[in-house]
Amino acid sequence: MRLTVVREKILAIIKNAKKLVSAKDILRIDPMLDKVTVYRTLDAFLQAGMVREMHLPTGEKAYELGDDHDHHHHFRCERCLEIYHLPCEFDHTIEKWEQKTGFKFHSFDFAGVCKTCLQKNTL
Repeated sequence: MRLTVVREKILAIIKNAKKLVSAKDILRIDPMLDKVTVYRTLDAFLQAGMVREMHLPTGEKAYELGDDHDHHHHFRCERCLEIYHLPCEFDHTIEKWEQKTGFKFHSFDFAGVCKTCLQKNTL
């Protein structure tokens, strides 16, 4: 895939994000980008394996760098709907589950209530 200036901008936004980003997030970060171009570029990145896609509870799609990026899992807060990256400290457990079940896990994500929402609830 040829990396144009616009594609490089979109890729840099995804790379520099500390979380998953949606097309709306990208357009909010750089309002000079064309909406249709952002969506087409994200689709092209997805097809090329440069990004991974995750469906948010809001119905939106969010993106992060693809398979060559750091290996991690996700935690989705059921209150604020924020998605956090979790370090991959339990892969040995996943490997044991694969051996026990015969399944092959490609992703493993968690849901619950984040620290911020828990703190808001106790105040």
